[in-house]
Amino acid sequence: MARHRGVDVNAATRRVRDRDGCWYRAENVVVSEAGLYYYRDFPGGTLFSRNEKWLLPGPGWVVNRFNFLPHVPDPLDWYIEPDAVLVDGAVWRVRDAFFDLEVYEGRHYRLRDADEFADGLAAQEMTLTEALVALRSLQRLCEALRRHDFSGKALLEEFAVDLPP
Repeated sequence: MARHRGVDVNAATRRVRDRDGCWYRAENVVVSEAGLYYYRDFPGGTLFSRNEKWLLPGPGWVVNRFNFLPHVPDPLDWYIEPDAVLVDGAVWRVRDAFFDLEVYEGRHYRLRDADEFADGLAAQEMTLTEALVALRSLQRLCEALRRHDFSGKALLEEFAVDLPP
């Protein structure tokens, strides 16, 4: 599977170029020492109506919380990606590292897409350095989630203290 385009957020213009390559309005953009927070509404969405996103360059994580629609069975609470977050002035860039964690608050997490990581590495879609950074970021994330009893909320309290909860 090919690496997705990543995400670019322009904090100055409050616009986000999402994985589909299109630009959208980002709401409630907050920039702090810890990272960047924003949300996007999805009117007419089939699975969720809003996606909140925390970009945390220090640990190299992108934390997502979706407002799932009532018909979605057993929705996850948090979707966390150990991705590279690069800041260039007002522009925040997320570089996909393939891995994803689905977090069920206070219960467990599920690792997704390790096979995509392996395929991407084999296809040279990432450098060895990028792969090592992604693996170390994933390890820190898993350790932090276990330390916080699988709580995305507690994770944000530690790593995004000055961003909206």
